[in-house]
Amino acid sequence: MGEVQPKLLNTFAALLTEVARNPVYRSDLSLAKVVDFGGIGDSGMDARKVQVAHLPAAATAPSDKVISPCEVITSGFLDHLFDPDVQLFRDGVYSPPPDNAVPDSLSLALKFRAHEIR
Repeated sequence: MGEVQPKLLNTFAALLTEVARNPVYRSDLSLAKVVDFGGIGDSGMDARKVQVAHLPAAATAPSDKVISPCEVITSGFLDHLFDPDVQLFRDGVYSPPPDNAVPDSLSLALKFRAHEIR
């Protein structure tokens, strides 16, 4: 999963914490309820996801308006958001196969708007 996933999870958790603490829309409250559940559940899969993402396994308190990276990655609502979805390497060498059989990298889409400055 590399070094990018923990950074993305930390950033996303911080953004969700801001939304939980300062909700603007009703949907903000719903999102906070779905994600702010305290982190690692009872399943071994949750602990494995946290380990693979190189996150500390510290759980936080449910409904504390602090969304931890653990809560993000183990949330049933967001759990696949940060999973690898494309295969770019074969045996450590950049060689994307057409079948994409073993995803090892995370693709991201960015949108920006440029304006001419006069």
